[in-house]
Amino acid sequence: MTVDRLPSAGRRVEDILNQHALDMAADLIVMGAYGHLRIRERVFGGVTKAMIDVPTVPVLMVR
Repeated sequence: MTVDRLPSAGRRVEDILNQHALDMAADLIVMGAYGHLRIRERVFGGVTKAMIDVPTVPVLMVR
């Protein structure tokens, strides 16, 4: 297993994760998810929702 620290340079987290998956030729992204209040999620958005909405590679989401 490898752990990589990635600079954001002002980009969105989901963009960084998807690009890194492509750079590493990953077959799958595995990530945990936890819920927020729906109103907070609507106002601020969230990485979890973004990763599900527009995945670059398949995503296994565990809650």
